[in-house]
Amino acid sequence: MLKTISTESKSLGDTRVAMVLCYINGISHQVQKPEKLLIDYLREDCSLTGTKLGCGEGGCGACTVWIWTVDPVSMQPICYTVNACLVNLAMVDSCYIMTIEGIGNRKKGLHPIQKLLTQYGGSQCGFCTPGILMSMYGLGQKCKASKTVLDIEQVESHFDGNLCRCTGYRSIFDAFKEYVQVANQSGTEEQPPQDLLQNLLNVFGTRRRTLRIFTSNAEYLHSMTDSSSLSSYLHFSPSSNINIDHIFIRPTSLEQVMHYKRVYPLAKFIVGNSEVGIDVKMKHRQWKQFILLNDVPELLHLNMCSDGCHIGAAVSLDKILEHIEQLKRSEHRFRAFYALGKQLKRFGGVQIRNVASLGGNIVTASPISDIQPLLVAMNATFQWISCNDGIYKKAIASDFFVGYRQTLLHEDDLLVDIWIPFTNESEYVFAYKVSRRQEDDIAIVSAAMRFVLRSACYPDTISFRSTLNKDILEDVSIVYGGMAERIKRAEQTEAALRGSPLDPRLLMPICFDTLDRDFVLNADSPGGMVAFRKTIACSLLLRSFYRLEHTLQIMASHSIHLPKEEDERDELDPSFSCRAIQTIPQHLKSNSGFLGSSSPHPAPFLQCSGEAQYVDDIPNASMDTLYGAFILSSEPHANVLSIDCSQVYDTLPGMTRIFFSQDVPGTNSFSIVHGVCDEQVFCSGHVTAVGQVIGFVVADTREHAKMAARLVKIEYERLPAILTIEDARAQESFEPCCGRMNLSSVLSPHWIEDGNVDEVMNRTDLLKVSGKMKIGAQEHFYLETHGCLAIPGENDELVLFVSTQSPAKTQMAVSKVLGLESHKVVCKTKRIGGGFGGKETRNIFISCAVAVAAHLLKKPVRISLDREEDMCMTGHRHPFLGEYRVAFDKLGKILAVETLLFANIGNTLDLSMAVLDRALFHSENVYFIPNVRFIGRLCWTHIISNTAFRGFGGPQAMAIAETWIHHVAHQLKMDPESVRSINMYRSEGFVPNTPYGMPLIGWTGWQCWQSVLESSDFWNRKQQITEYNAQHRYRKRGIAAVPTKFGISFTNKTYNQAGVLVLIYLDGSVLVSHGGVEMGQGLYAKIVQIVASEFDIPLHKVYISETSTDKVPNASPTAASSSTDLYGMAAIDACRQLLDRLKTVDKDFCLSWEARIQKAYHERISLSATGFYCTPEIDSVDLSQNQKGNPFYYFTVGAAVSEIELDTLTGEHHILRTDIMMDIGRPLHPVIDIGQVEGGFVQGLGLFTLEEVILGDEDHSWLPRGHLFTKGPSTYKLPGFHDIPRDFRVSFLSNAVNHRPIIHGSKAVGEPPLFLAFSVFEALRNAIESARSDLSSDACELFCALDSPLTIERIRMACYDEIVSHVLHESKAVKDEK
Repeated sequence: MLKTISTESKSLGDTRVAMVLCYINGISHQVQKPEKLLIDYLREDCSLTGTKLGCGEGGCGACTVWIWTVDPVSMQPICYTVNACLVNLAMVDSCYIMTIEGIGNRKKGLHPIQKLLTQYGGSQCGFCTPGILMSMYGLGQKCKASKTVLDIEQVESHFDGNLCRCTGYRSIFDAFKEYVQVANQSGTEEQPPQDLLQNLLNVFGTRRRTLRIFTSNAEYLHSMTDSSSLSSYLHFSPSSNINIDHIFIRPTSLEQVMHYKRVYPLAKFIVGNSEVGIDVKMKHRQWKQFILLNDVPELLHLNMCSDGCHIGAAVSLDKILEHIEQLKRSEHRFRAFYALGKQLKRFGGVQIRNVASLGGNIVTASPISDIQPLLVAMNATFQWISCNDGIYKKAIASDFFVGYRQTLLHEDDLLVDIWIPFTNESEYVFAYKVSRRQEDDIAIVSAAMRFVLRSACYPDTISFRSTLNKDILEDVSIVYGGMAERIKRAEQTEAALRGSPLDPRLLMPICFDTLDRDFVLNADSPGGMVAFRKTIACSLLLRSFYRLEHTLQIMASHSIHLPKEEDERDELDPSFSCRAIQTIPQHLKSNSGFLGSSSPHPAPFLQCSGEAQYVDDIPNASMDTLYGAFILSSEPHANVLSIDCSQVYDTLPGMTRIFFSQDVPGTNSFSIVHGVCDEQVFCSGHVTAVGQVIGFVVADTREHAKMAARLVKIEYERLPAILTIEDARAQESFEPCCGRMNLSSVLSPHWIEDGNVDEVMNRTDLLKVSGKMKIGAQEHFYLETHGCLAIPGENDELVLFVSTQSPAKTQMAVSKVLGLESHKVVCKTKRIGGGFGGKETRNIFISCAVAVAAHLLKKPVRISLDREEDMCMTGHRHPFLGEYRVAFDKLGKILAVETLLFANIGNTLDLSMAVLDRALFHSENVYFIPNVRFIGRLCWTHIISNTAFRGFGGPQAMAIAETWIHHVAHQLKMDPESVRSINMYRSEGFVPNTPYGMPLIGWTGWQCWQSVLESSDFWNRKQQITEYNAQHRYRKRGIAAVPTKFGISFTNKTYNQAGVLVLIYLDGSVLVSHGGVEMGQGLYAKIVQIVASEFDIPLHKVYISETSTDKVPNASPTAASSSTDLYGMAAIDACRQLLDRLKTVDKDFCLSWEARIQKAYHERISLSATGFYCTPEIDSVDLSQNQKGNPFYYFTVGAAVSEIELDTLTGEHHILRTDIMMDIGRPLHPVIDIGQVEGGFVQGLGLFTLEEVILGDEDHSWLPRGHLFTKGPSTYKLPGFHDIPRDFRVSFLSNAVNHRPIIHGSKAVGEPPLFLAFSVFEALRNAIESARSDLSSDACELFCALDSPLTIERIRMACYDEIVSHVLHESKAVKDEK
């Protein structure tokens, strides 16, 4: 390779200063704004709103689009998917782009994948659907382009870059597995047109071999027509006083790259923009000049040579992975590449790997890189060139990384080549990544180990052990990420191991001490989890010793293939395959009509074609529509001393106005419930949380508004902050709001008490246990963030389009804030992209701010929150702390329970009292306990107000109940399932009562429990697992069964009412309006079914347009799993009023429906009716007085069995199987209802095992106090496609029907299944207990107290072994020394 390249000025070949050329869905586009993100161009300029913005950082896949272009080296067509939120237009020059609108729509016909996803119920709220479909489309097109057969294994491994919050993923898998059969049997239609692509092959190929320069400066763009002006532009000096805006250069040779880097020394090199794009968006980094390296052949090579492989710095990770997968398997020289391939499969998602480059990953120098430890361990060599002097330089990887995000590269240097050597026969390489989630997650700890053995010989297995002991570690490389400020070698450990015999039992004690010296992590080290990271470092080294030992054993036995059964000391098998069974008893299916049938409805078709409209998809009402952005507090508790907006007005174009509390025309404070006016539109001077709204900026564009908000300077007087439940208890910051505001009402503790707890607790003949459990917060992570569009009208009228579960509450609050009566304000919601309780109240202050601006400016104003803003501003599920005491006899019968519940509610009351009440109502779960005392306290803290979330406090309380059940079982050395059975409610000859006096009429909890134990073969499998665990030290399995009951009704009696307006038109079509909001739960579909069934007309005759406060007033929030019951019954009321009227013109209904309507019209009979329903036989139960009564109309019950497999060395696990049995009566729409069960279960899986909200407090001292760390999908992990059970079985109870007179005998299904995911938590506890019992009888005697979420950190530290013991002892010694 050349040592230098000339830097003299010379002809740079054919050059074009031009607009970006691309094709979108077959239409040519020439664009002048190269810096504009593709997603913004699609949505704003092309009105292609099917591509959704879910996170803005490439982590959710909602913005996935497909790209076809020409490879600049081979000149062959290539295609792949990308995240449109990270790709700017300069990057898609010479590309054909396909969006969801391009693959099919309702008018031209749907693509098979769109039809199948609809058929299988794979779209609920629909916001993620276009992105998931485009990922599947991209896979199909890639297989077609490579002439390979699409198979199920590819489908099951392809969606690591997509998230869905609603479905639970199973239905999506099933739809696409069916597509595999369809595609391979009949082929699919050609999309896009092949003749067009053939023509573009030459056009794009020519452009990609031509130097192109793109700029947003119109003056220069139009002047570049002659060679003289072109020459002056190419040699333009950035010191000139002319502003050239953004400039993007796409060179086609290394020489051109060097030239333009000299011309623009501050220019940023980019390939995939996966890192730079996030820096621009999240960290607000500003670059004006970019050099794109995608078309430079010198950076795109991938060449195997005799001693290794040279990889160009701009080669995509996906291309490297494809190359590795084509290598001959089990060849010793490729061992490093097999390890690299394993790491690449877990790097980002498919969309990221398609564009991100190996060179980009290296120069980013992330201290937690997945790949760099392997390159360091392998002594890979990096070569770069100075763009100033043309001199090449080299360094081995271990010398290349010099500090936090720092390398040997200077500003003018460009990485060119990465050389990875082959391994020799006695060289072994292992690479690891430990992260919160298996797919698309950043590493907590990454590692690579390289071992070179001396004089290893492999005789027959008879003398294997004696020979193995002679194997000497001649050379060792041990490299970690996540253990220091950079990728770092464990040099002292390496030195200690060199020359040592391979014996894990002897080597690990040595390595404990050396690793402690190699990596010194302080308690406040960035990233936290210090003890866990140290534990993982030791665990991975131990694993490597065992893997090496196992590999040598196989080689010694002359085995060509690995044994069928994996070595238990190895990692869990990362491959994934999902098997699912859904069982609906025949008698529950529909015999006639639409009720009980899975009838198709229009919403999924709209969602699957990208035609479904959400708030941010609504076109601007006029050319003068303005955009808003919030000014947020950066302190958890403070007084605002000053606000400086001068820089905004002095420097930013497009500014309109900034609004503060003094600008509110009505009242700045409003109430959510109980008349407690502790909510504010804008902070009035006293800040009570980071993320609290201080002001609202309005400007001509979204970007100008955001920039302006960042430029506002606020000076604070900091005050002490209460952040946690522990803080609140210490400060006694409970119900009376601890001085936040002067409130007219004082709230009291709530409690439920029955029997005589103290008397039983004092009995000496009973056994007692006590303990506590923490349950963390959970982020809603609806894929559609909060949004609002406010359009003012005449006479102070205002129409709001809002993503909300509660249009009526929004209307009332906005009218109060504006000083108007409610009839002037109309709130409309067509659908929302997920809610889960997070849009019940927390949209209100957002809508109020937008309304204030629109009302005062008399112009439309809109906002759609960024994901980061949404997560910081809108609250979470309430964290809980539960403390319990339990008295029980030796047979396992529980006689008394006392539980004290604390809920962290944040800085306002919101719905927290109702959340606490529901928690108290569910504190006994399904167990009859004769003596109970459940006490609940609200903890007021300086964090953003927590709010409603699916389950509404019930899951937290039931988790604590199941914990004390397990604690009792542990004390008695019984199976927890036996203790559950002994104490469960039964209705054998009598009706049991709950502690709050509600009779359990129609109780089927015991039937569900017995049914799931039987159908899952629970007891046999439990015995098999016991035997398995006895034979395995580092691989454990666990199994558990957990029941649930969930009360259906709002506990606020007032909300249990509903209105519906039914209009019949002369053509016989029916328009239904109701107060419920469609958010993916199938409410609209079920109401259409109900109305069509009542009128006995086809489904297409019935339509629901939107939810609007000018059609149905004073509607309750769409929450509490009650909406189908409430609005369905109200719809029946309206329909039957109309049917009674129609009988007067056609008594026996002999006429056709249309003729009947015509006749009624001519007879002047009203063809509209308002239906109303209020839930009967329920009470307002005041728990501040320990009242008894019926807070619920009925219960939905169920049970689940889950089996898991656990890697005790890392805490990683798989769910092998889950069986769910639910009694939902007679389901109205089985496909929707199964989707609700599966989606609820997977969301509960996140709550109890994965999703961890992290903010700066005493436990996370490395963060600023009160600041949220988990602000997007990169740091906050939802369950992904591969996190669901590998065997997922859902059944509905036979012979079930709701004993209450609810439609079709159905039961509510939205929230009840969520808690069943606690069966996974309990199965993990079961496996952890087995792991603990292997090492220490003392550890086995202690109850395994675990907090939620049961993350891999908590799991690993609970699997107490010699490594954990050493780390905790060392940490204590360091702490004592300090």
